[in-house]
Amino acid sequence: MLHAQTEPLDLPTKSLDPWLRAWTEIRGRPFGWSLSEIRTTAPEVTAMVNWVNAQPELLAWFQSKQAFRAPEEWPPEVERAFSPLPVVTPWEYANACPPPAPGGFASVWLTHRACILWCYAAGMSVPLLSKHLCVPAESIEREMVRAVQALLEHGPFVVWALDPDVTFEDIAAGTGLPLMQRLEIHRKMRSNPLSASRRVFAPLMKNGRFWQRVRSGWYCSATGGRRVRKNIMVAGPET
Repeated sequence: MLHAQTEPLDLPTKSLDPWLRAWTEIRGRPFGWSLSEIRTTAPEVTAMVNWVNAQPELLAWFQSKQAFRAPEEWPPEVERAFSPLPVVTPWEYANACPPPAPGGFASVWLTHRACILWCYAAGMSVPLLSKHLCVPAESIEREMVRAVQALLEHGPFVVWALDPDVTFEDIAAGTGLPLMQRLEIHRKMRSNPLSASRRVFAPLMKNGRFWQRVRSGWYCSATGGRRVRKNIMVAGPET
């Protein structure tokens, strides 16, 4: 959770299970929207619970209605930063990112700015993040913009955000890429593009025709929405 006011703790990144169990123990009840079957060890959870309990502002958020409930939208500057891609909603981002390995893991998803972006998507407001990190609100939004700008250079995220309908569209058709590259791109798109290696979509990221199409809105989005985790951990906006 970014800047801790206590001793550093090695937080788990390979599984959501310890987080879910810790949140359940802190709140005294499970999250109604999480369907994950929790399997984890008590010592790991105890350390996390003690770590959160030692930080009053963070603890208050964990116990609030805003905890792990995505906001309806991004701050305006952050939303504009997604251009020329369609805007990914906070709920989609929180429940799809970070993706399973390889996915460009630490270098893309665990940077300080990426963590700020995810915390906002999970329900931590800009004022709360500003207070918790002891920096101006403008700095929080600036870091979120930089996080989005970094994601626009990450092929797996770009393709996932476009959400093309692969049932009838070959996203690399007409780009001049070799057939084998197009086949690999299409195969990864049909599974989970976010979890693909950066190498798979690198040819697209360097292709002028591809970006021309992105900017013109050429690609048709799938009707089912962007792929997220099967067991979500962040609820949608409160209505």
